[in-house]
Amino acid sequence: MSEYGKPLVERMQFGRVVYTQMGPDTWSKTDEEAGSYAVVLVRDKLVSSPQPLRYLRSVAEDVTDHGVETIRGKKTAHYSGTIDLAAEGGTKGRMFPVNVWIDDSNRVVRYEYHPLGSEEIFRFEFFDYGMPVNLTPPPPENVDG
Repeated sequence: MSEYGKPLVERMQFGRVVYTQMGPDTWSKTDEEAGSYAVVLVRDKLVSSPQPLRYLRSVAEDVTDHGVETIRGKKTAHYSGTIDLAAEGGTKGRMFPVNVWIDDSNRVVRYEYHPLGSEEIFRFEFFDYGMPVNLTPPPPENVDG
């Protein structure tokens, strides 16, 4: 548990299968469709890239530098761009805007995107780099879907 508290939604992904926590002991299970999976691939490649800004520029033509902002007490560089899903096997011409904050160690600490055709904003924060991760899917009796 971080000092920032529990997230509003917890999500685990194993390939195309996604588990989303809907309550204390209730999870939903979905299988990402190809278009949605391209959105996930962009996020995952951006976050795992040793050069996230270079990757962002390879999938978005309109990258903008918004200057320095502080996230979780660290100075970060804030960038935005519009990504074409065709870059990761999605439908050509389907675009979505993203914002990315990168720290001095060249790691993504925040990623936001607007789903296609939606006004919602999805925000992912990444911290505790280097900590071991051990994820297992929730027990079947706690999963709807």
